[in-house]
Amino acid sequence: MAELKSFTQEEITETHGDMFLYRDLYDGRHSKLFDRAKALIEQGEIIDRIEYGDVKAQNVQTPYIVVNISKMIVDIPTLFITRSMGKLQTNYPINEIEDDEDFNTEDNHIEGTQDDSLNGELFDLQQETLDQIEVNSNFNKHHGMNIKQWQIDGGIVAVPEVINGQVKLSFKERNVYYELEDGKTYQLRYIVERGDDKYVHVHEEVEGEDELTGSHTVYHMDDNGDLQIVDDEEIIFDITKLEKDQRDYVLKGRKRTLFVYLPYSPTFMNRYGRSVLMGQEGKQDEVNWTMTRTAQIFERNGKPRISVSKEIMERLMEVSLRKYGVDNKFDHRDIEMTSIDEDGRSIQIHQIDISKIGDITYVKDVIKMMLMETQTSEKAIDFFTSEGAQAQSGTAKFYDLFLSIMKAEQMRDEYIEFIQQGVENCLWLLNLDNKDIIIERPIVVQKDVMPVTSKETSTLNNQSYAAGTQSLEQTVRNNNPDKSEEWIMEEVEKIEAERTSQDSMSLLRGNMRGLNFNDNKEDEEETNPVDEELKEME
Repeated sequence: MAELKSFTQEEITETHGDMFLYRDLYDGRHSKLFDRAKALIEQGEIIDRIEYGDVKAQNVQTPYIVVNISKMIVDIPTLFITRSMGKLQTNYPINEIEDDEDFNTEDNHIEGTQDDSLNGELFDLQQETLDQIEVNSNFNKHHGMNIKQWQIDGGIVAVPEVINGQVKLSFKERNVYYELEDGKTYQLRYIVERGDDKYVHVHEEVEGEDELTGSHTVYHMDDNGDLQIVDDEEIIFDITKLEKDQRDYVLKGRKRTLFVYLPYSPTFMNRYGRSVLMGQEGKQDEVNWTMTRTAQIFERNGKPRISVSKEIMERLMEVSLRKYGVDNKFDHRDIEMTSIDEDGRSIQIHQIDISKIGDITYVKDVIKMMLMETQTSEKAIDFFTSEGAQAQSGTAKFYDLFLSIMKAEQMRDEYIEFIQQGVENCLWLLNLDNKDIIIERPIVVQKDVMPVTSKETSTLNNQSYAAGTQSLEQTVRNNNPDKSEEWIMEEVEKIEAERTSQDSMSLLRGNMRGLNFNDNKEDEEETNPVDEELKEME
């Protein structure tokens, strides 16, 4: 065990960077990030109710305009990838692994009633184990969260855990993951607060030549970040939720850590990865600043202004002094009816042409730069679509989104590999209690990142089946992606049962006919198979 001496915020930032900066950037809390916005808020020129509540501006009621392009950069590939993620599927069909009479069907890790009813019956140990891991891990909810956090923070961690006897794949923030310099020791460090005390729970794994060794250690942290090992069993259990005999483990034959770390866009200079929003801070500030400045100009100059003659102004001042005791408080009702001077001049209305105020073209150029640097298609946000755009075909839309689709598919491949490794690690833990559970990297069923009509999907799959490049089972599965495996197998059986039965000797000549019934008989022999059968019976 590599004993820690200290664990400070500076060490975390040095390893993982300022993740919270990019989280605020994604969440739209820009007024606390950018100096120009802070200055205007302090001067009372603008307001930001999201960050500072209902604090009224002193001069004009102009809100701080946030055009959150940073959020779009993250959400677009997340949308593509999340909709294309399907269920887990084993590489080993049930008929290949359960023919052995000694096959262990122990299923304590699978939910079900404890009786002999259908609800308690086990049909496919391997597939149902994967289904249970998927349910325990709540993949439907976590896929979108994981992909967003992966991009925002620049990395994400997956680790298998056993909770109440159930194995699940848990996902952690990147700042808990550390690789030591020896190249074989990996740690997850969790800061836990109990009242005024701070503790650090270190889950460590060391890769060996023939085994993987794991341990859990709890440290007490002082105000300076210095650490001291805790020996109190009550505190250790409260922090780790593990009994003493569960805190150390050895996996024979396992040579890789169970911790899976997925960096975003790693380099030799930054092997932990980087946020997709890194480098976009200045351009995001410029977009917000330009839009807010435009809003201020609208606020000041967008309203109509009036001008009156000198005589009318003097009269209004007299009325104000008599009514209110001051000469600069005018009631609009006092000028609803007025006289004109000898030149016919009275009240005049002035309004600035606000159509020429602002610079949306400049904002678009800045946004284009942000999208270009992050491999995001402009049409993906429909911000650059011309007015009156007509409907597009699927092929045209595909090429409009080509850059975003390429990025999403590459990210999906990396994320699927991440999920497969995590599920494989869960199977390692389950295999300790049931050796008949196969340790595998399961298939993650995938759909197209772009929506495809059911008619087009059915046509393509049916053509593949007719060409002999796809099985009937896979065709039914692809045409019905939301159906269960049981429904798919029943549908395959129905289709096969309804087919016209074929005779093996007539496959090359078509279905059975009277003319080919006498196949393999010599032409010169005038024999009748039915007559021969009757003779044999006699």
